[in-house]
Formats: sequence, structure tokens, C-alpha cells
Amino acid sequence: MSDLSDLRGISIAVVLLSLLVHILLVGHQTAAAQTSISRKEDWYPVWDMTGDLTAHDPSIAQEDGVWWVFHTGEGLQVKSSPDGRTWTQRETVFKVPLTWWKQYAPNMRYNDVWAPDIEWYNGRWWLYYSVSEFGKNTSAIGLASAPSIAGGEWVDHGVVIHSSLLSAYNAIDPNLFLDRNGDPWLVFGSWFSGIQVVRLDKETMKPVDLGSVKTIARRRVGGQARGIEGPIITYRDGYYYLFASTDHCCQNIRSDYKIVVGRSNNVEGPYVDKNGIDLLNGGGTVIDAGNARYNGVGGQDVWENRLLIRHGYDQTVRGLHVLLISDLDWDEEGWPVVCENEMNGFYMIQNKATGKYLTIDFNSTSVGARATLGEDSGHASFDWQIYRKEEGFYRIQSRHSLNYLEVVGASTDAGAAIRLGSYENQAQRLWQLSSDDGEYYRITNKNSGMSLEALEDPVSGRPLVAQAVDSGTDSQLWRLIWVGE
Repeated sequence: MSDLSDLRGISIAVVLLSLLVHILLVGHQTAAAQTSISRKEDWYPVWDMTGDLTAHDPSIAQEDGVWWVFHTGEGLQVKSSPDGRTWTQRETVFKVPLTWWKQYAPNMRYNDVWAPDIEWYNGRWWLYYSVSEFGKNTSAIGLASAPSIAGGEWVDHGVVIHSSLLSAYNAIDPNLFLDRNGDPWLVFGSWFSGIQVVRLDKETMKPVDLGSVKTIARRRVGGQARGIEGPIITYRDGYYYLFASTDHCCQNIRSDYKIVVGRSNNVEGPYVDKNGIDLLNGGGTVIDAGNARYNGVGGQDVWENRLLIRHGYDQTVRGLHVLLISDLDWDEEGWPVVCENEMNGFYMIQNKATGKYLTIDFNSTSVGARATLGEDSGHASFDWQIYRKEEGFYRIQSRHSLNYLEVVGASTDAGAAIRLGSYENQAQRLWQLSSDDGEYYRITNKNSGMSLEALEDPVSGRPLVAQAVDSGTDSQLWRLIWVGE
């Protein structure tokens, strides 16, 4: 999901002013950023590309050898490439807003169209898209079709599904996919009640029965909705794979947006991740969280189970959102692989000296709550999602709160407490995992260079977790225990 409009700078001063607006207003669409993307780190391979690469929520198609990308922005942005490597911005789909849009999103920004999906089915290109008000579910999914992308003769088919402040779900981020029998379905949704799926009529390409909309994934903390959106479903070798973007989009390089996946034998779920955790219960295996250059990767598309297309906020071009394309591989167990992510998953973290497990005081979900040690109770506060963020460094996210393990105040002092931190990408929330024997790990903070250590409060006798200078003791060794359900 995004809330982006067209930005065309003609001078350095205008660009800088526009970038300030971009940050304050949760991002505006930049349609003229000329840049070149090359492989920065071998473990995070993206295609070498050049030209106009600015894109948010991209969807890709190929017609007569030409690549096309549709993406969020004023009038619904379009770009093309003869080879997938050099990209040129083209004319927008909608020159002026359609009259029916304001009926469902009365306060939407002028001609601001979000999160398209372009798919070929039954002799036509079908273009699903979203109109909405940022942060609200006063939204609608629209549909246009054409016999040819290059021809551009788009026919409006009106509203597909809509939502309001009284609705459980949010009608944005659509994706058309075909089941194993070749029948069409629509998956959609953002925050609120999460990700929904519904069967489509083969003729109208609209829902057969709105009463049959089913929720298949969501994220919640204390009963409140948290970020999951941008769903894509593909079918491969007996499984339906649900790709989704989780956590915080549209915060420039501060974003912790990332791509997760789960799979099911059935279109309507249940979808579970590698750990066996249901995506209805906070599951989702992270397959792409960006790297040191790209933050907030998401808004993805999957092309023929061979390519992963998404946007990322590029720190080398002032944090603008740019198009990223990578080859999509599959491991021996049938899970998609984008980059090296063997460690990614949910773990319990057990201290060697005490035998106790890393958790949070009083099962708190609040930023600032202190880390402690406890006996395993089966509670989600003992589960930590570990995923690679940079070369050699990982983020450690609580399954219970969705907040991150960090050193308090970015301290570099020995004895500084460990606690829950917010989502922004900062060095005190990055950890190196090193092991001599493959069983126990030393967990070292990137910012301080100090190790995670189990301690005991000298007054109360309660267990504490702090950072300390490497001592080689068992109190600084931790076993990562794979969580399964």
C-alpha cells in the first residue's frame, strides 16, 4: 500500500523541497528518478537496471517481448523495457479520475491510484487497481481491461469490491490468480482484518459471492491490527504460495517493510510458514528484508514463479523508492528463495548457563519493555523471528509484540539493558550471530560490538539481560531452538 502522487523536479531546490514533503506526507510518487541499480552485495542479487526506475507497488507483465511495469502514482504509472534492464516511463492509464472513484474514496488525492495488478486471462489483459484514503478503509478496487497493453485501449469495468469505515477489511492491493483448475480468484487486503480471498466470475471477473470473502492472513497485537498487505498468490507443484508485505511501509528508509511467504494445499488456507505457524496467527517466513542499501522492500509481484518484483527505498538516491527485480529460486522443500536466508525463521533463544529462555517482562508488548529470562510457557513472547537484514547481521523481532530486540538508548556501555525497540532501521537493533559448534551462538550488537549476556539482579535476584564485553562464558552463549506448530 502507498499514498504517492507524481513529483517532477526541475531544479535541485525543488527536488530537495519535494523530498521534505515526501517524508512528511508519507511519500509522493517520483516519476523521473534516473538511476542505475547494480549488485551491491553478492548475497542480495538484483538485476542490473538503468533508466527511470522509480516505482512503488510494481506489477509486471510481458507482451510480445516487451516488459511492462504498472505501479502506484497519479493516473496509474506505467513504464516499459525492451529487455527488462533499461526502463522508460510511459503515458499513464487514467488521464483524469473516473467519476465513480469519489463515491467510495471521497477524500482520495486527485487521480492517485494505488497498487495495480496486471494479468493475462481469457484473451485479455485485466488491470486491477485501488483507490483509497491513506490509513482508512474507505477504499475500492477497480478494474479495466484491454486486448493489448501496447495498444492502451483500456475499458473501464467499474468497481470490483469496496469497503467503508464499517467494513472488516480494506479493499485495496488486489491480485488476480488462477487455481490449479485455471479458475480465477482475487486476493486483496491491507491491515484491518488482513488478507482476503474470493472466487471470481469467469465472465465479469468480479466476485461470484461477496458473502464468501475469507480471511487467510493477518497480524495483530493485543487485538489491534498490524501491518500485512500487498498479497500475491501463485500455484506451484501442489501448493498455493501466499506472498505478503508485512510491518511498516511508506516511511522512506525508516521502513521495516519486508516480504513473507506461507503455503497451503487449499486456495482458502490455512497458509503456514516454514515453522508451521499459521499466517492467521502472526506467521510468515521472511524471504526478503532488503539489505544495507535497500530498506522497506515490498509491494511485490511474482512473475511465472521465476521473478520477484518489488520496490525498495534506496539510500544511494536519497531514499527514493525504486524498482527491484531478482530471480526467484526454489529450495528442495519447495520454498521460494531470493537471497541467502537459511537462518530466517522463528526461534526460542535459550541461555546456556541458566537454561532459561529469552522473553519480555510481564509479556509486555510496549516499546521500552525490558528483556528477561523465563521458563518456557508456550507463550508467543518466547518466540523470536530472526531474519537477515544486512551482510552478517540480523534483526530479532518478537512474535508477540512485533517489536525488535535492541540495546537501550543505543548505548555502547557494558551493562546497558536489552529491551523492545521500535521498527526503524538502526544499528542498535542489528545483531551478529556467530557459532563455533553450530549449537550455541554468540549474539553481538552491531552498534556496540558487545555480546548479549544473562545476568542476575544483585538486589532482587531476578534474571536480567544486558550487553557485556565478550568474556567467553556460558552466560553469553545462546541456543536457537526452531519453533514448530
